[in-house]
Amino acid sequence: MKISKLLILLLVLATMPILSVADKAFRHVSGNVDVSVTDFGSFTAFRGGGFADNFEYPKGSGKHYLQQFSEIWIGDAKGNVATAWNLTNKGVAPLSGNWRTTDTGEVTLDPKPDGRQIVNAQYDPHRIKGFPLDLLIDQQSFSWSTKNHPEYDDFLILKLTITNSSAVNLKGIYVALSTNWNVDGEDMKKGQLSTDMMDWNEENRMLFAFDADSKDGLDPVHVGTTLISGNLAAHQIYTFRNIKGQVDVGVFNDANRSLFMSNPNFLVAKRIGGRSKADLIKFKFPPWDYIGILSSGPYTIRAGKSISVTFALVAGKSLSELKQNASNAKTIAYASPSITAKVVKGGVEIVWEKPISFVGGYQLFRRIEGDEEFEQIGPRIIEGAVFPDTDVQYGIEYTYKVSPVDYKGTPIKSYSKEVTVMPDFIPDPPVGMTGESTTDGNYFLLKLPKPTQKISQYIIYRNHTGEPPWTPIATVKPDTTNFTDMNIYPDHQYFYALAGTNRSGDIGDIAIMVNPETEEPVSLEITGSPRGIAKLDLQKVIAYPNPFQISRHETMIFDNLTARAMIYIYDGSGTLIQQLEHIDKSPSLEWGPKNWDGESLSPGVYVYYVEDIGSVKTHDLVNDEQLPHPWKIEKLTHTGKFVVIN
Repeated sequence: MKISKLLILLLVLATMPILSVADKAFRHVSGNVDVSVTDFGSFTAFRGGGFADNFEYPKGSGKHYLQQFSEIWIGDAKGNVATAWNLTNKGVAPLSGNWRTTDTGEVTLDPKPDGRQIVNAQYDPHRIKGFPLDLLIDQQSFSWSTKNHPEYDDFLILKLTITNSSAVNLKGIYVALSTNWNVDGEDMKKGQLSTDMMDWNEENRMLFAFDADSKDGLDPVHVGTTLISGNLAAHQIYTFRNIKGQVDVGVFNDANRSLFMSNPNFLVAKRIGGRSKADLIKFKFPPWDYIGILSSGPYTIRAGKSISVTFALVAGKSLSELKQNASNAKTIAYASPSITAKVVKGGVEIVWEKPISFVGGYQLFRRIEGDEEFEQIGPRIIEGAVFPDTDVQYGIEYTYKVSPVDYKGTPIKSYSKEVTVMPDFIPDPPVGMTGESTTDGNYFLLKLPKPTQKISQYIIYRNHTGEPPWTPIATVKPDTTNFTDMNIYPDHQYFYALAGTNRSGDIGDIAIMVNPETEEPVSLEITGSPRGIAKLDLQKVIAYPNPFQISRHETMIFDNLTARAMIYIYDGSGTLIQQLEHIDKSPSLEWGPKNWDGESLSPGVYVYYVEDIGSVKTHDLVNDEQLPHPWKIEKLTHTGKFVVIN
């Protein structure tokens, strides 16, 4: 093909504010494709200070197969179509269409620990004067790393959620991708038109392009656009440039765009294009620079409601590889990204993450230890993303996986990863603990109940209020009948509670020591002075190691404490994140730095505030909204800080 690209350029790229939109794109680079996505409905890339072709495959090869005119169309069959590129009085220009980034919708990158890359964007057309469709588009694009997901690294998945922001229902809405794939790179290098052919693959609902110019050697790469979820409306193949090599302005006419999206026979009836390679051959169309329009619809979107459509841009080094990658794209789009199984009271709770594409529900499958096959459990269709499996036996291993169904209830065989768990019972509250003072009055003797279940140990708790939080003071074997608490002091009430743990270390609900007649918490108290009370002095309290290095240290020690001390720990913003109770004749308390939720502390500076609970009332951490600041307490207190580093 000897037509120079110089004859093509009706574009006015030099007049457009290129640099102002260059920050409106993020590149997916985690897999084997390098794809830029924007927040204004276009598939253009940015290189060299201007708009450029997109979709480099393989990544780093320098070959870009998706031309910059490719974009997203959303509209109706009446000539109302929102786009990124439009006709102007100077020709075809970017950012002249209807899409505009919302105030909070600029592209943002959301990388995941498992190698997934997610890019979010939001745009709408309603700020363009005269456009009648009040739509809001939430765009998510997904790619997967070659290292963690080699079977999913040759494509980009694009999910479009379209919300009707108006007060009336919208009918007959279509969603389409208009993609100008150019595969004949040798012609492109010479400044000539790419001479390709396009075809339709019914199995994967995919329009794809391939090099059809054998004179300069065939590029084996095949690229395509596939509709993963949504109603198939039309798949059209149209000449992107006319016989003179100029961009066919008909592609940028909204009336034509409506027909491209809504009428699957529009091009065939007029013999100006086709739905597949067979149509092009029938109408004697040669290899050329074609554009593919793949649309979904029609949709009725109720006022304030949304619909979602999922596409994929796919590549392969051959036609068979392209088809396999398109199939893999559908698999991962419908598969739940993660699934967990947790032992709970009464069974196992299975929770999974919702997949990319919209689904009508889920089917849960289970394999029992010793069996080869999975069997479906629960109802035929599970509506939510959580299920309690109560039909389990302790000590037996169970493996779970989940698969979705479409909105018609038809199973989609896209399975999540498998998760395995061995259930163990969650111990019941061990009621029946009693307590009394010893003969000399210096200690408390607790009598523990005989276990009614096969627990691994008892945990004994204590505090001064009888209400949470409780401080664990000891763990004992399940056959322990008596426990002596020697770290007690006069003029204080001591409340006790007990809990059991299973073999997996799961802790059951606690049982507070109560008066059997009133069922009210009962406390123990002494009036004499027990032996060996530590001197009331907190000024020498230290915390070490300081700094605490996450990669080297496991515990921190508070030393030189009084025998009765409370430690409050605050983060850099002044938020209370942990409370530690020290009631022990030893001057030290060992602590694995974690917050209330059991999460390890992040790097940063932390303040600790210590008070002696023999002279200052213990704070009620449940009801007090804000603890007193350290500087408001003058006696028997100490304030310090420690640093956590990586």
